[in-house]
Order: sequence, then C-alpha cells, then structure tokens
Amino acid sequence: MNLNHNPLQNLAQHVASLQKRLSEMDHRLETTNDRLMNLAKASKDRFDRVQSLVASLDFAHKKSIEDLKLELSKISGQITQKRIIDTRIEEALKKHNEMASQVELRLQDLKKTLSAHDMKFSKVESWVNHIEMKQFK
Repeated sequence: MNLNHNPLQNLAQHVASLQKRLSEMDHRLETTNDRLMNLAKASKDRFDRVQSLVASLDFAHKKSIEDLKLELSKISGQITQKRIIDTRIEEALKKHNEMASQVELRLQDLKKTLSAHDMKFSKVESWVNHIEMKQFK
C-alpha cells in the first residue's frame, strides 16, 4: 500500500486492491468448483460403469449357474438312464444264466435217459444175440 497524502485515494486504492483480490478469489473459487464438479462427474461416471460391470458380472454369474444346473440335470438324467439300462442288462444276464443252467440240467437228464436207454438197448441186443446164437446151434 502506498501512503499518499490523500486518504480517499488511499482508500480507493485499497478497495480496488481488495476487489482485485476478491475477483481473483472468485475466479479461483469458480475454477475449484469446476474442477470439483468435473471430479464429481468423473466419479459418478466411474461408479456407473462399475455398477454396470457388476450388474453384467452378476447376470453372467447367474446365467453360468443356471447353465451349470441345466447341464448337471442332463448328466443326472443320463446317469439315471444308464443305471436303468445296467439294471435291465443285469436282469437279462441273470435270466440268461438261469436258462443256461436249466438247459444244462435238461441235457444232463437227457444224457442219463440216453445212457439208460443205451444200457437197455445193449441188454436187449445182447439178449437177441444170445437167442440168435442158440437158434443157430
């Protein structure tokens, strides 16, 4: 501050200096306010993008879980079908083995019967031979 002899002139210079400082402060305040608004907008944009990404990830996660459940359900159904088929095959094999055992028993019975008939036939044949020999003597 310059000390002139005119107090009004000093006061006017002082007021002008204060107005200039106020104007600079207003300008700095506006600049700071603009920067804060830009930062707030950028933060909001980032938050919106993050929120959108989280929503996308959540949707993808839920879809993956649903796809996994569907796939597990299909696999479970296939396993159930294979178990049913395996059970039917086991039952068919069991019946086949039972039938094979029955056939074997019948064959053994037939062999015994044939063997008995062979013995009877042999006895009859030897008796016939014996009679024929007696006749020719």
